[in-house]
Amino acid sequence: MSSGFLHVRDLQRTIVYVSRNPKDTAVSLYHFTKGFDLSPFGVHNDFANSTFPEFYKYYMQGKCNYGEYWQHQVDFWERRHWENIFFVKYEDMKKDLKGEVRRVANFLGKILSEEKIDKIVEATTFSSMKRNNTVNYTGMKAARTQDATPFMRKGVAGGSDLEELPSL
Repeated sequence: MSSGFLHVRDLQRTIVYVSRNPKDTAVSLYHFTKGFDLSPFGVHNDFANSTFPEFYKYYMQGKCNYGEYWQHQVDFWERRHWENIFFVKYEDMKKDLKGEVRRVANFLGKILSEEKIDKIVEATTFSSMKRNNTVNYTGMKAARTQDATPFMRKGVAGGSDLEELPSL
């Protein structure tokens, strides 16, 4: 059933798992990976100079950073009804962020005022997070290549339609 993404130690933890369209994930991971030069840190990035089709081939085989996408998704999807796992889709957050914030708060057993929910919604919009140096990887600037796209690039659902993607 499992490739081992969820371990026994995770059973007592609360997990909010965000799933994203696999094509959008591939495009995002490609730009994220391509933008890092980790050689000063002794880490080789196999994809730093790759084309998207080269990267995509390895992505589909599960040979990219962070492991095998499909099995990771399946592991959490199969456990989405566990009391400590909350499964949310990125696309749903883009459609109704406020509604998803309410759902997460409810899952966590938090009673929040409308004012607090509005503050959370504002703080978690893509544009707000892109400006926030504590979450936009500004601190990793030394490891980013000069021509790297910003760590937080577009933040859209369905953005892979703009890329040349082989069919899944």
